Amino acid sequence: MKRKEKPGVIQDRVLHFLLRTNKSVSEIALLSDCSVSFVRLTMRRLKGDYFQRVKMHIPFPFKTKQPVSNAQPPKIQSDGVSLVRDVLRYIGEDPDRPGLQDTPARVVAMWKEVFRGYEEAELPKMTKFQNGADGIIYNEMLIDTGYFFSHCEHHMVPFFGEYSYGYIPDKWIIGASKISRIVDHFSARLQVAERLVCQIVDTIEKEIQPKGSILIMKARHLCKEMRGVKKYNTPFEAIAVRGYFLHNINHCKDEFLTRVR
Repeated sequence: MKRKEKPGVIQDRVLHFLLRTNKSVSEIALLSDCSVSFVRLTMRRLKGDYFQRVKMHIPFPFKTKQPVSNAQPPKIQSDGVSLVRDVLRYIGEDPDRPGLQDTPARVVAMWKEVFRGYEEAELPKMTKFQNGADGIIYNEMLIDTGYFFSHCEHHMVPFFGEYSYGYIPDKWIIGASKISRIVDHFSARLQVAERLVCQIVDTIEKEIQPKGSILIMKARHLCKEMRGVKKYNTPFEAIAVRGYFLHNINHCKDEFLTRVR
């Protein structure tokens, strides 16, 4: 038996479609699981000085003081906690029930941690050492491996796994721990694997200009495991190759693949 929802929950859903989309009245009624008359009633309640209070243009199917042709994109004027509370209402939850009262604040704190990569000031300083400065000139391959966590930009769910980075130094050698820090920095954003590998490799390339570099990131993407095709534990690999590795000079790419497999 289908649970009967509270009128306030339905109205919140109707408001979401009215304020955030250009859908017709009938479409909103269908998506909100309510009658057309209920949608129209909600629309009438939104008239008056409501538009001035929210300071955004809403393309409603009734007249507003501002022509649609001159409308400006709506601006988000809300804190993170309020946004999470809206999401909880949207999916049919009650953000005020005991188990969820502290959830919005926890989610916002988590966002600040897992999406810290948007802060350019947080880009790790790449400590580097001149090759040969201590009397030792290193011309062989250097390899760093580890794990990473990121979020798919299409569905905002995690993808995570292991990375293997290798480079052949020229004039500079990068501090070993800095590679993993660069990986973590660019992973802490909404990403696609193809862009992520390139951002990491290009950033390191710009700093130390090695003879060649290569990065493989192998990850489980929950956007294809927990939804959609639902193919469990099917890792997806992305690779970025530069310099010597691109042309497999002295079979360096073959050697790298052999060592990391």
